[in-house]
Amino acid sequence: MISRVRLGAFKAFDDLDLFLGKLTLLSGLNSAGKSSILQALSLVRQSFDAGMLDYKDRNELLLNGALVEMGTVGDIHCEYSRRTPQELTFEFYGREETDVIAWRGTIDDNAAADVLVMERTLTGDINSFDGLLKGHFNYLRADRVSPELVYPRSHREVVRKRALGARGEYTVHYLTHFRDEVVGNQSVRDRSVGPGLASQVSHWMGKISPDVRVEPDAVAGTDFVRIRFGFGSGSGLSGSASYRPTHVGFGLTYTLPIVVALLGTPPGGMLLIENPEAHVHPRGQAALGALMCQAAAGGVQVLVETHSDHVLNGVRIAAKHGVISRDNIRLHFFVRGKAGKLTVESPVVEADGRLSRWPDGFFDQWDHDLDELLG
Repeated sequence: MISRVRLGAFKAFDDLDLFLGKLTLLSGLNSAGKSSILQALSLVRQSFDAGMLDYKDRNELLLNGALVEMGTVGDIHCEYSRRTPQELTFEFYGREETDVIAWRGTIDDNAAADVLVMERTLTGDINSFDGLLKGHFNYLRADRVSPELVYPRSHREVVRKRALGARGEYTVHYLTHFRDEVVGNQSVRDRSVGPGLASQVSHWMGKISPDVRVEPDAVAGTDFVRIRFGFGSGSGLSGSASYRPTHVGFGLTYTLPIVVALLGTPPGGMLLIENPEAHVHPRGQAALGALMCQAAAGGVQVLVETHSDHVLNGVRIAAKHGVISRDNIRLHFFVRGKAGKLTVESPVVEADGRLSRWPDGFFDQWDHDLDELLG
């Protein structure tokens, strides 16, 4: 597990020091720096997957790859940096404070490059970073795949890497291939249905849209897979026919990769999610917050960028009911000040689910609107 991230001269942050939990929620106004945390982690992982970073002597940062496309070194260098010499630094702490891995690269003559040579330092146990470097890792970006008639297959991504794709484009292939595999994280496995992934996914999707059925299958003789959604038991008596994704709206398609990732990632894995609330009813948003807590309680490290107070409330309720220890939750609120300066406020979830404080602008728009309506 990554317990702490320090970034130097990366995007909006000249110097950021952020503590992470088993579940970390990142919030704040648009363009406040939230996505930069997920991108920094993803840059390291995609460089490792591409063979450009390793445990020995390969230390190059790949800016454009399967997870993120960041442009050039100049694009990711903090314009407000006062560092001399101009450097980009990533520093990650493992479960123990003595486990630290860091990379440092000089900007000078590399601003137009899309690869940056880095110098690595390491103290402590390298295995402390397996979740980031070589374990199960998925980054689901905000621009997830939309409803389609068919979806692509990828043996390399799905079968070998157990990845869903940054846009969730391989989710249906993943679900088709591993449909009968028992969900390994017992904290998310519901005992009221079968233990296989497909059954568990249908159960949890039913909390997003009541009684939904998920029906994935391969398209014979092609390199594509497809999925259909139904409602009810599917027996023909109490259930509906099944429908193409293009006939059931965006919500189910946008949510499916998140549910599959939360159920399919085993303990020790890492999952990054942007805007899980997109196209989802508030009830479903709260259910996603609860499922994130269950996955994290079972040993998956989950980082979420969200604008949803319903996701937050799902997390608070789960903490109140003991689904996850409040000590394993981190909340960070990013605030952009004058001249681009960013600050981070970190309220704490109390034992009763309340927060230690509510920073100005932290999920308080409902209160402001209510005051306006009643004033």
